[in-house]
Amino acid sequence: MRVSGRFGPIPVQTTLNGNGEGTVEFQVNGNNARITNLMVKVDTSNAQAVCTLYLGQIADANILGNTNSGSTGAPMSGNIDLFDGQILYVVWTGGDPGATATATFVGVTIPFEQVGTSDIEWDNPIAAGDGSLIYPALKSPNFAAGVSGWRVDRDGNVEFNNAIIRGEFTAGNGNVVIDDQGVRVALSPTDTLFMDITEGFVVESSSNAYIQMDVTNTDRPAIFFGLADSNHGYDYLSATIRADYVESGVNERPFLQFFSPNIVGRADSQIILYGERSDGARALINLTADTLIDNGSTLRASSLITGDSSDTASAAIGTTETVVLTSPSVEFRANRAYAIVSTCRYVLSAATAQFPVPRFRKTNLAGQLLADTGRWDMPASGLSIMKTVNCIFTVGATNVTAPIVMTLQTPTAAPTIIQNASAGNPRSFYIYDIGDAADYPDHTEMT
Repeated sequence: MRVSGRFGPIPVQTTLNGNGEGTVEFQVNGNNARITNLMVKVDTSNAQAVCTLYLGQIADANILGNTNSGSTGAPMSGNIDLFDGQILYVVWTGGDPGATATATFVGVTIPFEQVGTSDIEWDNPIAAGDGSLIYPALKSPNFAAGVSGWRVDRDGNVEFNNAIIRGEFTAGNGNVVIDDQGVRVALSPTDTLFMDITEGFVVESSSNAYIQMDVTNTDRPAIFFGLADSNHGYDYLSATIRADYVESGVNERPFLQFFSPNIVGRADSQIILYGERSDGARALINLTADTLIDNGSTLRASSLITGDSSDTASAAIGTTETVVLTSPSVEFRANRAYAIVSTCRYVLSAATAQFPVPRFRKTNLAGQLLADTGRWDMPASGLSIMKTVNCIFTVGATNVTAPIVMTLQTPTAAPTIIQNASAGNPRSFYIYDIGDAADYPDHTEMT
């Protein structure tokens, strides 16, 4: 290239190859020259190119300097002196394949005796004029991934140690929002997870199913789950697990509560627990409002229904059947079985063997006989005996509401017998719900 006096700006371009590399040359013929300004740039900046200047030949010993070549250019100032015919190489590496790279030269021709050592400085900007980051990343001097420091790269990835965000934090295209009210996560367009300062932890789905963990009451945290439906009332099918305690001074008693779901007018609700035995078979524990059952076998009665007790002895009773205890009237539910348990001390008026006959009837003396406990021998050598009576009755297809009476009589007129009692030693009978009537097919059915 022939130039004289002041020259430029002279742009020289190349297209970066598939590796993002390219080279242009600047050579003055017929004069010596001094380049006073140089601008290097590429027309894209996804992969930021590095530009290196070589004087005379492309070799490490001939490097004058390098810079990041942004999409808006990196300017050089100072002097690059060239003898007549000497070549300045401008080399780009690491750019976008197919990008256009441009070097623009400005300078002046000089006499031979003024040719000296090149001395240049790059402006070396962090960001291009359009605000795009030129360097691959910015980072702190102590940055170590996952350990210390911070880093922000040109792809939008960041790593910090701690952060304070005063406003709202949004992620996942708006599906995750963190603000001063809590955390909301859109699991799908219709399913949402909340961690809220007013509601606790909530998961809501498009089927109106939800889970809520209430942590706002720190003394009694609870988990609620169920189905919300305006056709049945908001929580028409819901259950609760709650940690609670009885406040009684130094003897506070903590416990875990399970509340099963319930729908008015439907069958009684249950809590069903499954455990797997070592042989792989499942063991079922079914908790209802009335009984605890394991695979159909009653473990224990869990619901006291009614009963009666007295710490005063009964009147002396002879051959006439007489009511000695009466329970309050309660509802005995259809298709259920009930156990009567009575423990009393019986005392004769004379030391002779007799056969007392305790019975249980519905309502009164004229009512249905539910259980005749039979007769047992009284000891002829003594006047009293402690006796426990157990008997069972069932209820048919219809609920029955009635009191239950316990009666007593002796087979002969003399001597008489009483149910004895005193403070702390009452005479009593109690009735428990023990499960399904079908499990007790041979017992009297109350009607």
